[in-house]
Amino acid sequence: MKFLVTGVAGFMGSNICLRILNKGHEVIGLDNLSTGSKSNMLEFMYNPLFHFIIHDMTESFPAANVDFIIHCAFPDLKDPLHYLKTCSYGTFNVAGMARRNNAKLICITGDRIYGSNLASNVSEDVPYIINPTDAIGTGMQIMESILNNYKTLDIRILRVFNSYGPKMEKKSFIGSLMKSIMTKKKIDIPFNPKTPINFCFVDDIIDGVSCAMDLDKFGSPINLGSENNILLGDFVNLVIKESKSKCKVSYAPSLGAEDLGIIPNVDKAKKLLHWKQKIDYPKGIKIYIEYLKQGRNKYLD
Repeated sequence: MKFLVTGVAGFMGSNICLRILNKGHEVIGLDNLSTGSKSNMLEFMYNPLFHFIIHDMTESFPAANVDFIIHCAFPDLKDPLHYLKTCSYGTFNVAGMARRNNAKLICITGDRIYGSNLASNVSEDVPYIINPTDAIGTGMQIMESILNNYKTLDIRILRVFNSYGPKMEKKSFIGSLMKSIMTKKKIDIPFNPKTPINFCFVDDIIDGVSCAMDLDKFGSPINLGSENNILLGDFVNLVIKESKSKCKVSYAPSLGAEDLGIIPNVDKAKKLLHWKQKIDYPKGIKIYIEYLKQGRNKYLD
């Protein structure tokens, strides 16, 4: 099969692309490199089955014959208008490409579509209110609204909650936290150590995407993410243990333990995709630390 992957140089896109190539499929990858990095594609850049095109999603696509499209392009929020243009124009462009090729389309959105005040057991049928001041959530709502109106296309929407792992941006919460623990002698974390956080290892997310590719068809959105929170203090202690760091960590316990972990209800993923989370926090942290150490100059300096 021939795939088109948008946002291929990003965290999610590059991991998805690697999985597809490892299955022996051909991939055309699009990215304007505004937030993604060529370093994320080093593992497959010279694979003869991979073809990279620098392209902005707001522009019409170059002609291509593809069987499957995976749309996971999200630009930097520093320019909210370009972000919203990408979510709208970009989604129209991938839908048009799918219609011209009679191709299947997986669209990756996220938990921000539900709003910012939900903490646990968030199911796909939870009603959400459009908040025009939240560009991220609004952009995802625009994407899904557009695709819901393409009635004749085979469209599969996956709402991916917080994830971590290889190729993750250093400036992300988990990425910057782990880098600091591994490289600094002392850090101050402006949260209570009992604050719950929620992240799913990226390999588990890619398993879900792979299951969605293989499924004959499904109509409504499906959540993918971890059902298990971990306390921030416990997470930090695991990172210190696995990385053998000597970093001294201080917290701000007076702030209270605000819940930062949005837990998805993944019953639909289990039932329809036959998916389950396999990698727990100790194992995921260990894998990610080894990845960071292997590319020390690139990721830790």
